[in-house]
Amino acid sequence: MRENPSSPFNPAECWPLAIKVVANFVRKNYRGMFTAQDVEDIAADVVTKMWKARATFNPEKGTLHAWVWRIAQRAVLDAVNAWAKRLGISGDFEKVPGGTYALPTPNYAVDDELICDDRIEYYLSELKNERERRFLLYLADKLSTDEIMAREGLTPNQVHMAVYHLRQHLKELAG
Repeated sequence: MRENPSSPFNPAECWPLAIKVVANFVRKNYRGMFTAQDVEDIAADVVTKMWKARATFNPEKGTLHAWVWRIAQRAVLDAVNAWAKRLGISGDFEKVPGGTYALPTPNYAVDDELICDDRIEYYLSELKNERERRFLLYLADKLSTDEIMAREGLTPNQVHMAVYHLRQHLKELAG
């Protein structure tokens, strides 16, 4: 895109559009993965990127909505990558129909000392939530995402989030 110093909009005024685009993209592709606060944080990143690139927007080459969509898509994928790193998921995201990317389907290998045989009994006694106890046993048994999905009737993203929250809770218990 060529420079356009007389760009007709101020990205700060596009906050509602950024929120709408990010929320729609997340809802369509990553349901259950991000909270409302996460969506606002990603939208803030989108508005910042819009501001930095405002001189490159050219209405003759495309609509404002399409430009914001491309920026939002990149910002959401960056957030997904950061989220996956926090979960300890590695691997490349695979492109799926529609030009978006899907999370790799990891097998939750217990590669750390957080979940070891001598701590399982302690965790089971401390965890008050029955679902967290089940997930702890799934991880201890090294079940794959697909196996957990089948047992719990969840989507991959819901499994990833449940495992993430469980690991956070276990870290608190481990001190």
